[in-house]
Amino acid sequence: MVDLSEIIIKSFNGIGDLLFLTPTLRVIKKVYSNLKIIVNTNYPQILENNPFVDEINTREKEGLFLGYDDPIHAKYPTTHHILKDWEIITKAFNLTTEKPQLKPEIHFKYNLSSINKIGVQVLHKNQWYGKKNWDKFHILTKLDGFISIPKLNSIKQIVEFLVSCKAVVCSEGGISHLCRALDIPCIVIYGGWANPEWNGYEEQINICNEKFCSYCYDSRPCRHPKVEKLCMREITVEQVVRATEGVFKHKDMETHDQLQYIKREAALWCKGKGIDIGAGRNCFPGARPIDNNINENAYKINEKDNSLDYVFSSHCLEHLQEPIVALKEWHRALKNQGILFLYLPHHDYIPWRPDRLPEHKFAPKTEEIVKMLTDVGFKILEVTNRDHWFGFRIVGEKL
Repeated sequence: MVDLSEIIIKSFNGIGDLLFLTPTLRVIKKVYSNLKIIVNTNYPQILENNPFVDEINTREKEGLFLGYDDPIHAKYPTTHHILKDWEIITKAFNLTTEKPQLKPEIHFKYNLSSINKIGVQVLHKNQWYGKKNWDKFHILTKLDGFISIPKLNSIKQIVEFLVSCKAVVCSEGGISHLCRALDIPCIVIYGGWANPEWNGYEEQINICNEKFCSYCYDSRPCRHPKVEKLCMREITVEQVVRATEGVFKHKDMETHDQLQYIKREAALWCKGKGIDIGAGRNCFPGARPIDNNINENAYKINEKDNSLDYVFSSHCLEHLQEPIVALKEWHRALKNQGILFLYLPHHDYIPWRPDRLPEHKFAPKTEEIVKMLTDVGFKILEVTNRDHWFGFRIVGEKL
């Protein structure tokens, strides 16, 4: 262990840079819990309530400056800043930690409202000679279902606006990184300026239009005046609207039907005689559908004890006021070594949290569901991380 009482880090580059810094501070605090971390920045609001920062100092103060040469994407694709910050800080202070989680983070409390529209970034910094800026953002805001992201006075106000939107359309930058940190569905327009593999996220829909000069990632004016920003100009409003429809096809926020995204994986486990609890309009193939009615529901299954090979349930458990009671009933109906296949909304996804979607009684967390299943009498066979549709699955076997 190093003999340090505090470290001072200076970061003045932008919103995204502080979002990238936090994962490194997290792993440092995990190992060096008594180490005081001071961050000197001109964006102190982003670090509000950050549990890994002990002091925020906006004045000039000696410390480690997080500066690096571009491009660094070849070595650290997508999450290059996160890994580079970790490398710079741990090396400078001789710290030994694991690598950080490759996702930007933000930590502060905010109020939620419901705009129920898709926010569009119409305001941009005057940098990179406008290469990031799609010239049709303002046209998009005139369509039904879209709204301009206004000029707001604080990061907190920006966050509160973003999390209240159904989704966001923006260019690569602070807004796109905030959306990833907050798990907001996001369509990012890249054109040919930058490659999403360098500084984007697979969880977002990234629109590119590669030309002969792409990807330039160049802060100078376009080198080809006759086709200036052609990579951006060729992207149409219709193309972006289709992409926003794709967000909700993936998330199915209106119908809440997630079967199509998990059917193939479920078929590997769910064989023989089974039921689909909370089947809705689409039932798992071969299963008997069960929905909420007087004669049969999640709490009362009309099957004999030890009679089912599997129970399949997608996006249903979180709707139940008494999930343990339901799980005991499902366990009763399963044969010994019968399979329970659960697909659930991940608690990270804000639009599915109970304060946004009242029909959800709780936000499932992996460790909580695992404990429920174990307590009821299931052996856990598989647990997955969050997927592209903001869901995760847990497979249990009746003991």
